[in-house]
Amino acid sequence: MKKYIISIASLVASILCLVIISCINHEISIAYKLAVGKTKALFGLTELTYTYKYYFLAIGIISLTLALIAKKRKENKTLTRVTIYMSLIAIVIVFIPIWRLMI
Repeated sequence: MKKYIISIASLVASILCLVIISCINHEISIAYKLAVGKTKALFGLTELTYTYKYYFLAIGIISLTLALIAKKRKENKTLTRVTIYMSLIAIVIVFIPIWRLMI
């Protein structure tokens, strides 16, 4: 367990990023459900108040960096692949408006 510490740290960072982004998108979907009329039509302007979610992109990039370091150190192949994929998903999910799926 101790020799896979970088991979585990990367995995934890990816999961943390995914959870935070999911919570922010949930808040956006609730705000959209509560909006009426013109506010719903111009919700893109309201969505701009949630631009702080892009700050969590740094966690995804750190996770990807740790995963690549783990791959370079030749840690467990399967765990390293999982961490790379999870970190890439965490990076991409920041830019995808998944709150629209929660409506």
